Amino acid sequence: MPASNPRRRSALPHALVMALALVTGVVPRTHAEEIHVVTHDTGGSVIARWHEVTSLRLEGTEVRIEGSCMSSCTMYLGLPNTCVSPSASFGFHGPRSGTTGQSLADTSAARLMASHYPPALRNWFLREGQYLQGSHVVTLSGRQLIAMGIRRC
Repeated sequence: MPASNPRRRSALPHALVMALALVTGVVPRTHAEEIHVVTHDTGGSVIARWHEVTSLRLEGTEVRIEGSCMSSCTMYLGLPNTCVSPSASFGFHGPRSGTTGQSLADTSAARLMASHYPPALRNWFLREGQYLQGSHVVTLSGRQLIAMGIRRC
């Protein structure tokens, strides 16, 4: 009889904990020692950021936003372990093409981003922010976001 694989046996409980965390939104604290500090993030692909945010959520990583956080970077705001410095700045605009930079009429990217915001910010973004076109960007301070319910660092 072949020897059992101890690696396979130990991976199953971890996978179950991670699946439970994803379903319930309860973040395991085993990896919470890690801190991801944002000092200057210009954004990028909404889908790539969604993958990153999902991974950080599962790992229980603390995110500290201390500087500029633009565009898709703002999706960090939906993580339970995120805090912002009052002096941080956040840039919001409507969805744009990653290749051409042109504004997009498709609002699925905007809805995905908004799903990562607390209610007051989500309401503003869906009412106004997602329609900012071209080079129009609204900048909000960490102080303003703290007033909307984001945890202060």
